[in-house]
Amino acid sequence: MSSLADVQSVLKSSFSSSEFRSSNKIQLKMAKIALIFLLFALFAVAMSASVPSEEASNPVQDVANQIAKAFRENTTPEKIDELKEKFGEFWNAALESAKKISAETNQKIQEFENKAH
Repeated sequence: MSSLADVQSVLKSSFSSSEFRSSNKIQLKMAKIALIFLLFALFAVAMSASVPSEEASNPVQDVANQIAKAFRENTTPEKIDELKEKFGEFWNAALESAKKISAETNQKIQEFENKAH
């Protein structure tokens, strides 16, 4: 039975109450570290979920949208009437200029023919 007593004494010496206390302290520290790590991970996941992701912008689509917007804004009935009026004014001014140039050219041609005879 001495061997049983030896085993018991070895077990008592290897698992003393001071080792259990230090083992509990280590486990408590490890649990605190694990809790901090878990909270940090949850915070990181929560923060990444709250940031809206931006859609990639397509420059060609942006230009097409700007052109479509300008077309919609400038093709209202009021704008079309305004453009017709401006074009009419331009057309009348161009006709007046053409008549004036034509008259001046005819006069210069007649003066040149008179000098040539």
